[in-house]
Amino acid sequence: MGHYELEFYEDANGGQPVLRWLREELTPTQRRAIGVAMAEILQVEGIGVCRTG
Repeated sequence: MGHYELEFYEDANGGQPVLRWLREELTPTQRRAIGVAMAEILQVEGIGVCRTG
């Protein structure tokens, strides 16, 4: 579906803080909403998602 592949920051110990936050601190509904936004918007628009009018 998307044109861009999402990559998450990895710290020196191999941990991925954003993925840990998504999995451990959000409700299933919040995770689903963010997942849809990443798949339908961020993976399609890439850095263009930050365009201004």
